[in-house]
Amino acid sequence: MYRKRTDEMNKPARRLPAAAPIAFQRAKKNLSMAEAF
Repeated sequence: MYRKRTDEMNKPARRLPAAAPIAFQRAKKNLSMAEAF
C-alpha cells in the first residue's frame, strides 16, 4: 500500500522534467516576441 502510494506520487515528478523544457521554450519564445514589439 505504501509503496504503491509513493509510486503514484513519483509519477508526476518524472513527467515534469520532460514537459519543463517545452514550457521553458514556449515562455522564451513569448518573451522574445514581447521584446520585438
